[in-house]
Amino acid sequence: MRKIFAGWQPKGGTVGELQSHYKKLSDRFGYRIPIPETTLNQMGYQLLKANRIAEAIEAFKTNVESYPYAANCYDSLAAGYEKNGDLKLAKENYEKALQTGRSSWRGRSCQVGKG
Repeated sequence: MRKIFAGWQPKGGTVGELQSHYKKLSDRFGYRIPIPETTLNQMGYQLLKANRIAEAIEAFKTNVESYPYAANCYDSLAAGYEKNGDLKLAKENYEKALQTGRSSWRGRSCQVGKG
C-alpha cells in the first residue's frame, strides 16, 4: 500500500504546484485526479489569513472552475473579493452561491460591505 500511495500528498503551497502535483498523479494512475475541492478551499483561506489576497482569489477561482456546481466555491471566492474590497464581485459570487442551491452549503446573508 505504501508504494501505491507514495507521493500522494501534495507538498506545494501554490495553486500551480497543486495543479502540477495532481497532473503527475493523473499521469501515474492513468485517469484524471482533480485537486479536491476542500484542498483548494483550505489553501484559499490560509492565504487570506496570511493576507495574500491575490493568491487566495486565484485558488478560489480555480475551485470555481473545477467545481462549478458547488455553492461553497462561489461563497469562498466572494469572501476573497470582499477582503480585497471588490464588493461588486463579492456580491455577484454570493448570489451565485445562493443560486446553486447546494444543500451542503450553510448560506450566509449577502450583507456585503455592511458591518
